[in-house]
Formats: sequence, structure tokens, C-alpha cells
Amino acid sequence: MVIQGERVVLRPIAVHDLPLLERWDDDPEIISLAGKKFTHPGRTLVWFTRVSRSAGCLALAIVERSSGALVGDLELEDISWRVGRAELRICIGDKSYWGQGYGTDAIRLFTSYAFTHTSLKQIFLRVYTSNHRAIACYRKCGFVPKAILKAGNGRAGLSCDLLLMTLDKREGDEPPPSKTRKTNKEGRLRY
Repeated sequence: MVIQGERVVLRPIAVHDLPLLERWDDDPEIISLAGKKFTHPGRTLVWFTRVSRSAGCLALAIVERSSGALVGDLELEDISWRVGRAELRICIGDKSYWGQGYGTDAIRLFTSYAFTHTSLKQIFLRVYTSNHRAIACYRKCGFVPKAILKAGNGRAGLSCDLLLMTLDKREGDEPPPSKTRKTNKEGRLRY
């Protein structure tokens, strides 16, 4: 499966992508924004093997369309086909591509694909309330704030509140375009 957008192409993750993905997962700035860090050597190979074999995950590489450079990855994880819900995770690991719309294009492509080619009805994500750039991106893609998840809920190392955001499939429609999406009453959350 290859999905082409304006700025990016989404393609399956290949074994040769793993060293770069692992380097991004070890970057302190990315860790502080994404909150994840693998802890053992060869961890991306273990993750890649699990994702490749699981019906509960769908992971793709984000490639810059004109140069072919790998700039990040995204994943639908913990997919519940029965309920029609999955969690989105995205990382633009190449910092030279931050703030230029690559994440927005990738999310729009991926969510549109998920809603039109699978039985998913809702995609949710969790983001640190301090990650304002990511929150703005998710809002552009139609995600709506639903709740604040307070820090200190037993997760090791969680030092900042999380914002839970959702994107619902509209019957007969593609996911809503960001420019016409109005913030509803849940949008009054302050973060």
C-alpha cells in the first residue's frame, strides 16, 4: 500500500528504515514531546516484527514526496475492529521537516484512508498539553479535544497532563477538512 499526498507519501515501513526510527526514538527532544523511549538494543526490530504480524496495528513510513527522504512514521495501534476505534501515533523524526505541514498532510492521508478502507469509526490520540505545535496540527486535521488526563496516574515518568482528542468518521463523508471544522463546546478546554 502506497498513499500519495501533496507533500508526503505513506508507504510500508521497511527493515532498512529501522536504524533511523531507532535514532529518532532516542532523541531527547523527541522523547520530551512524544513521551516514549524504548529501553533495549534492537527494540525497533521487535516493534517492527510485532506490528508486521498484528491485525491490531497499522504502521507506515512518512516519506517526503519530492526527495524520497524518510521524515517520520505513523501508526494506528490498539485497533479494536469490533468497536471501530484505534489510537493514532505520529512522529516527524527529522526535525528539519518540523512546522512545514508534513505531519498535517500525513495525518489527513492516513485518517482518510482508515475511514474509507476499513471499518474504523473513531481515531483518538493523546498528546502532552504542553505540545502546542502538535495540538494545532491535530486541530487542523479535525481532531476535537475531549478530556484532560491528569499526570500522576501511575505511568512511569508522566510529568505533564495529556489531552485526549478524537476524530469521528462522518457517515458518507471523508474526514472533515480542517478549514471548515468548527470547534464545538469541548473546544473550550484550555491548555
